[in-house]
Amino acid sequence: MVAGLIRQNQFELALDHIAQMRMKGIPIQNWLHGLIVYHLCEIEDFDEVLRQMDSRVQQGHDMSQYLWHYVLDAASEALHRKLTRFAWMRMVELGYLRAAYGTCRNTLTAAGREGDVQLAASVFRYLEDIGISPEREDYESMAEAHLMSGNLHSAFEVLCTMHKSGVELEGSSTRSVLTFMMMTKTAPRTAWNILKQLKLAGYDIPVDCANVVLELCARNALNDPSIVDEAITFYKELYSLCAGGANGPTYETLVSMCRRAVRRDAAMFIIKEMSALNVVPSDRVFEDIIMMCLERNNFQSAFHYFQDLTERGGRLSEENIVQIRNI
Repeated sequence: MVAGLIRQNQFELALDHIAQMRMKGIPIQNWLHGLIVYHLCEIEDFDEVLRQMDSRVQQGHDMSQYLWHYVLDAASEALHRKLTRFAWMRMVELGYLRAAYGTCRNTLTAAGREGDVQLAASVFRYLEDIGISPEREDYESMAEAHLMSGNLHSAFEVLCTMHKSGVELEGSSTRSVLTFMMMTKTAPRTAWNILKQLKLAGYDIPVDCANVVLELCARNALNDPSIVDEAITFYKELYSLCAGGANGPTYETLVSMCRRAVRRDAAMFIIKEMSALNVVPSDRVFEDIIMMCLERNNFQSAFHYFQDLTERGGRLSEENIVQIRNI
């Protein structure tokens, strides 16, 4: 009867009959339990799958590895963290099941989104045990897990470990860090001090981590121009913090910040720094410099910078072309 109800997609009635069978002490065969779990996964009712499998475990019944594997794959792909954790901890963590790398990545993503640091750490240990090096997305999920649990220090530590392992950080690597700092109203100095602590602990600090703190300064400077001075102080400390020093995005963030905060003095300091270090400005930096000149009615300097930009093969964005025409 229950099997017929399942095939007719009458899952509520089927589950009701199964509950009555349990109350009456009627044993539920493995094939019937597996049948309903498969169908529940197909309709993505993972909360009910978790209840059914947990009940089965509590009653001391065995389930096939194939069923566990199917449930873990389905739950992790759907990023259902609770069911993914249930299957991972009972089977993969204890060495009863071997998970594919795609499943590991999905599990990390699910763990990251809900701040399940324990689950994320378990996946990392498993990857190490089977000889697979984590990739950029894996480290980013681990960092996100720490952020979602409220631990900025550990998130930065993960990014430093990622850098040490030879996996280069990208823009996406620090996006969640910036979002976390903005949402929690983290002071830039607090974040910068974390990086200095990690440096003292022997970590090689990637410039991307320093840049994300400067990005935070740039956003805060829109409402408080005095933060520009703090950002300049950070920049002066950056060369002792990061082995490779500043890079292109560092200067882009600083110059853009100075323009939006209307701090021409600070902008000129950064521009002179770039000249002294033979750093060729990017198109974005050239645009900000040109716009700063125009905003002060210094058309001659703006034209010279524009000529420099075009001679280097650069070009203005359509947005700034319109603004320049209007000015």
